[in-house]
Amino acid sequence: MTGNAPTYGYGESMQLKLLSLIARDQAFISEHRDAISPSYFDFDTHVTLARLILDHYDHYKTLPTYTTFYAQVQDYIRDNRVDTRVGERMLETSSLLYALDSEDVDFGKDKALEFARNQQLKTVLVDIVDMMQQGGVKEENHEAIREKIGKALAVGENGLNGLGLNFFEELPKIHHLVSSEGRYNRGKTVKTLLPSLDDCLIGGIGAGQLGCIIAPPKRGKSTFLVNLGAAALHQKKNVVHVTFELNEADVALRYAARLTGTSMNDIIMGRNRDEYFSKIDEFMKFQNALRIKYERPNCATVGWIRNYLNKVTTVAGVKPDLVIVDYGDLIKKKYETEIYISAGVVYQELIALAADFQVPVWTASQAGRQSMEANHPVVGIADVAESWKKVADADVILSLNQSAEDKQQGKMMVYVAAVRRGSDEKRIYCNVDYAKCHIYEPEDTPALKPAPAIPKIESIKAPGVLTGV
Repeated sequence: MTGNAPTYGYGESMQLKLLSLIARDQAFISEHRDAISPSYFDFDTHVTLARLILDHYDHYKTLPTYTTFYAQVQDYIRDNRVDTRVGERMLETSSLLYALDSEDVDFGKDKALEFARNQQLKTVLVDIVDMMQQGGVKEENHEAIREKIGKALAVGENGLNGLGLNFFEELPKIHHLVSSEGRYNRGKTVKTLLPSLDDCLIGGIGAGQLGCIIAPPKRGKSTFLVNLGAAALHQKKNVVHVTFELNEADVALRYAARLTGTSMNDIIMGRNRDEYFSKIDEFMKFQNALRIKYERPNCATVGWIRNYLNKVTTVAGVKPDLVIVDYGDLIKKKYETEIYISAGVVYQELIALAADFQVPVWTASQAGRQSMEANHPVVGIADVAESWKKVADADVILSLNQSAEDKQQGKMMVYVAAVRRGSDEKRIYCNVDYAKCHIYEPEDTPALKPAPAIPKIESIKAPGVLTGV
């Protein structure tokens, strides 16, 4: 060890996870390189490995691959005539860094900056103690000490999160910065499975984004939201559906109809049960989750939704990939006397919730009475009831357009009113099968089938990679 026992509860296991994060997460190290120092680690092996990783990154502006890093460690052991047992420990740890489960690495990300700040504060405190032992802290040193403490507390608060992005400094690694930001992270994007709409959204709605659907009453907002949830389930995503309008049984019925292609009446009456259950079995084996939660309208705040998501994550072990709120207008407002302002605050809080949980959120908002008039043009942002501030900051705004005749014929026009990332002012013509709760573009196949299982591919590993850790 470089010092005494590890402090602040960061033992060897935790520090190993932090070191694995540094070795494997290009986006994290690109953003927080200034916050990480090899000296922060308490174990000699970790200090040396951290120095080798960071030296490689500082020189090449990219992290070493496992094979490259393993070779660098071997060279270090040889060139520095490291003791055999210590060298074996270094090689074993090097392999372990790349074999740790990705969830362990993600957990380390939450603790990494806290660890760095604590270690830097520890260094400052040691300096102050040394001053005390040498005759006390002199007044002329007060400003220097305050500056050191301030810098320690600011560790990690640059880049995207604190002092802003220094464009020309970050330009060489801009791809990694952009791809790490939730809404551009392809792995967290959730498709709508309406091909034309996904084209407008450049693949779907991204993590941290809020999408809002505007429509007059009884024009398919809840049905559209269920279709978005079903599309996410098709992609093996976990969905949390919070409803303030339909009860849990009604929402569940709509999902069952949508997923199986069985009419709601047939499900209720118990007709075609064998066919129905065979289709359900196709989805059950993929182990993704759908949680449906009802609360009375105007009784729950966005804070209540936040607490519910935390409960689902910690108690049920379900980490949501998509959150649906049906719908935002029925969330309790903070200031009942200032409806215009308060309605906007609710939607801003939904945006903050999406960013904090790094998930896309879809919700809906009521269009005003004028949008139901026969000669009314396409429903737009100006038609939002109560306050246009509700949707002003949303990343995606869609409107559902349907005359009484269209509804009878099972037709709907989805208007892409605004998109922060993608193309807008587009019209997408869809068919609606209300009995099966299905909205689709005419060229789509009506039945929704689960994606096939991902085939197992044997990965090529460098010598010494530990598995099953």
